[in-house]
Amino acid sequence: MPEGPYIYNITVASGGYIMAIKFAEIFGGITQPGQRIFDVGAEGKPLLDNLDLYEKDGLDAYDWTGAVDDGGLTPEFPKEAAQDVMVSAMAVQAAGSIAPSGSATLALNAGGLINASTYTAGKAIQLTNTGQKDIASVTFDLSTNHLKNVLFDPAGTAGDTDAKNLKVDSSGNTGAIQPSSSDYSIFANARSGGYEKMTVSFNSAVASGFNPGETVKLSVDIDPTSIKGSGINGDAGSISGAELVGSTVTITYTDGSTQTTQIFGDGTQGGGQASWSATEAAAPILSVAGQSSGKVAVATDTQTVLVTGAPNATVKVQMLTGGMGNKVQPTDIFDANKAIAIEFRTLLLDSSGHGSFQFKLPPHNPVYLSAAIDQNGAAGTGLVSHGLVVAVGGGAADTSAPSATGVAADITAAVASHSILVV
Repeated sequence: MPEGPYIYNITVASGGYIMAIKFAEIFGGITQPGQRIFDVGAEGKPLLDNLDLYEKDGLDAYDWTGAVDDGGLTPEFPKEAAQDVMVSAMAVQAAGSIAPSGSATLALNAGGLINASTYTAGKAIQLTNTGQKDIASVTFDLSTNHLKNVLFDPAGTAGDTDAKNLKVDSSGNTGAIQPSSSDYSIFANARSGGYEKMTVSFNSAVASGFNPGETVKLSVDIDPTSIKGSGINGDAGSISGAELVGSTVTITYTDGSTQTTQIFGDGTQGGGQASWSATEAAAPILSVAGQSSGKVAVATDTQTVLVTGAPNATVKVQMLTGGMGNKVQPTDIFDANKAIAIEFRTLLLDSSGHGSFQFKLPPHNPVYLSAAIDQNGAAGTGLVSHGLVVAVGGGAADTSAPSATGVAADITAAVASHSILVV
């Protein structure tokens, strides 16, 4: 096959189809992983990222199912990291009537730093319709967030006094509805001066609504309630995408169907991401000291995290070291209102769906653990595990305030001690 990027157009009538793509490494010059790597897509959507046939014992296959309405079915090979694309066979067969599928991706402070904020216009919240259906609305629910007591604060009454209602920074011809600065009707589940839910709607009468391929950019104020009355703005009031891990996001399509997913870190200190598809990978289970959710007080700083999920699945674990900003004192050893460091671990579960790794806790800070299955890179992560927050000690809160140098040393020591044990 010629060098990529390569797009092949198969002429078909409108309707549903199943396309099988088969790969075999038959060139004797490929003798180790990394010598032939390429991407695979179809109909403008990624299917496989960085396919390495040698790592797949020389063989792999992918079946794509979907609807076509433009007269052509297009398998695509958009990128080569090494050598040429190697495709052994493609077969297409009619699949009768297949309903259009819905999918989307969400980026929050993509690639952001530790102090990133959903308040900041531009890259705060970016939603892209990657499917075949129009989107009617999207609802964000912070009640499942792993960092607790975080709320939408459009009026400046839930956290610090800075306030920002939903702002449509770039509508992208999606028909996104911009509320007035004092219209809080898009929010729900009011408590502590703020709201747990926000629904963004799209008007189908404006630019034909939120169509496939379009992107909308939004920003809004989100604050932890613990900083209310502190007299300090910013610091812990800057909630980032990475600090929204575990929050639930539901898309409603114009045909009335819905899809729900959860936010997980994007691998950076401040970024979060989520994706919607026909099937979401089930959430893995984390456990420390025999507990799989809630608060875990441990006697020693070195702990083992047990991970359970689908056999042979790749699991990503986000480890958020919590701190207290705006000069707020913690209520107990687990309390935090911001991230002061974020780490990620990736491990491959064994054929029984088990894995583990060890980590070392800082003496003065809790660590929030969350996990999700990696859905083949391009599809993001699946549903998120129950949150675990682990801290050394128990009983009364440790209200001693370590110096900034001491906290940095604690975190540096913890980072240096991490190791992965796959069992």
